[in-house]
Amino acid sequence: MSEISGKLINFKYRVNPSVDWITIVCTEDTSFTINVDIATKETNCGIKAAPGIPSFSASGNAVQNVEPTASEGNYQDIKALIIAGTKVEFQYISAADAAQGFTEGEAINNYGNGYFGEVVANAAASSDGFLSFSWNFTGVGTLDDYDES
Repeated sequence: MSEISGKLINFKYRVNPSVDWITIVCTEDTSFTINVDIATKETNCGIKAAPGIPSFSASGNAVQNVEPTASEGNYQDIKALIIAGTKVEFQYISAADAAQGFTEGEAINNYGNGYFGEVVANAAASSDGFLSFSWNFTGVGTLDDYDES
């Protein structure tokens, strides 16, 4: 059994038509959720069920990098996207791990479109306190498909 380190999982985004991905840097943790409502109906033939359309979202926590490179995203970048109401393409993807023999996206690869809906700054005055931030992202459209618009 082979495992992949959580340090190799990244949330990346770009604003179409850009081809350059921006990775949220200094990430402490992330999560990706896929939900689907299942409609059920009791009939004289038994329970019938039909799944709805899956919804998906992501969230995470990171330490603020004040001087990100052009390929790194931080609090200020996400804040600007929220204020502008900018739709982005995203990837929640595992990086390659040559030591374990994994290629990029082999462990996890979710992608599509959506919006950052929240960014929260957190500051601590303790000696190990850093300016950090939490973010939430809501997917729109079909998971594992990019809009062409």
